[in-house]
Amino acid sequence: MRDFNKEYLLDWLKTSHSKSENNSLVRKFKENEKIYLFLISLVDKVDASQAARVTWVLRNWSAQNNELANNFTTKFMNILERSDNDSVLRNLSGIFIDNGFPTKLEGRLTHYCFRVLLENKRAIAVHANSLALLYQLHKKFPELDQEIKATIFDHPNRNKASFNAGIKRFRFKKPNIN
Repeated sequence: MRDFNKEYLLDWLKTSHSKSENNSLVRKFKENEKIYLFLISLVDKVDASQAARVTWVLRNWSAQNNELANNFTTKFMNILERSDNDSVLRNLSGIFIDNGFPTKLEGRLTHYCFRVLLENKRAIAVHANSLALLYQLHKKFPELDQEIKATIFDHPNRNKASFNAGIKRFRFKKPNIN
């Protein structure tokens, strides 16, 4: 698929596909940066279900082409910050969970995670991904203890299994009592 057919790809995105079909499509792309840029440009131009499919393809492709995906982290962050689609948020934050993130995005990702965790309407998977990202950030910035505690311990999803599993990863510092 060196010179890919945009119409084929747009048609493919109109219907649901299995994980194996998604992975098969991703393997056809190989490391074609034009396809990658085209998919990124589609996220804001298609309906919610197609945007979910686009970002699922992007996540799978990022897992298979980590180096190439690292060139687009700022674009992913821009989409995360403006999207209101839970599937898009889950898939794109999953890229950062799977592949890591550059230092230059740490502040923006921290802000994103706290913002999303405070939005009670979000799907549990979006909240769980935000916790996973906050955990990675917390390891580097343990001074986030109090903000994280205040956000997660009274969270409406506190008793849901996937959310609670994310909370258990944190090892908060004991307060200094002098």
